[in-house]
Amino acid sequence: YIRTPYCETWRIIENQYMQILGITEMMLQSQGGTIRLFPFWPKDKSATFQNLRARGAFLVSAEYTPGTGLRSTIHSLKGNRCSLRWKQAELPSISMNGKPVEFVLEGHNLIFETKPGLVYQVE
Repeated sequence: YIRTPYCETWRIIENQYMQILGITEMMLQSQGGTIRLFPFWPKDKSATFQNLRARGAFLVSAEYTPGTGLRSTIHSLKGNRCSLRWKQAELPSISMNGKPVEFVLEGHNLIFETKPGLVYQVE
């Protein structure tokens, strides 16, 4: 518990974790039903995160490397439809247990159906 004249005491817990929340938002966002991976991460820096929760009941892990690009694992907890923002030039491959998963490209979003409890790889 840190008391400063600039913090209100009812928000003290949030204020102590603002840096972590900021970095998390740079790596994963899921507002509006679309998962965005590394939306504000510097393109020349590598980064990895594991098991961050995304709206729509997804558990997401991802790795970004400037030379090789983006890899991700999406664990569907409830079997909802997944919409993934994809702004890279080449389309990825999406698979589940080594089998390809069909997806639709709508604008910059890759949309595919999921089943509960299954893990999907995006490369």
